[in-house]
Amino acid sequence: MALLFVLSFSGAEGWRNAFAAAMPGLDVRMWPNLGDTRDIDGTDGLLRDPDLPEVPTVRAGNSQGDAMMNEAALLHVLRHHRRRPSMSIRSRPCRATARSGATLRSPLCRTSRAD
Repeated sequence: MALLFVLSFSGAEGWRNAFAAAMPGLDVRMWPNLGDTRDIDGTDGLLRDPDLPEVPTVRAGNSQGDAMMNEAALLHVLRHHRRRPSMSIRSRPCRATARSGATLRSPLCRTSRAD
């Protein structure tokens, strides 16, 4: 069995060392070094392990996590489908005034509007 850790912050080696001390035989992998993915077991597999030491274990997560992830994915799919990024750029003013008083025209502006 292998445990895959995906961390969005530093400190991966600290976690690896903590698991090595508590469970010396556990193969701990840090993202993106997956190795053979067939060896990776999820949290449920880890908690079912009969050799798991008798220590308090907490499974952290948001009960609405899956639904929130689906909504976030849908938001961005629709955002790109509706061409929101390009519309945001196009809705910006075509001209601006520099501190020197010079009028600057945006290279992203495709129209001849004077704003």
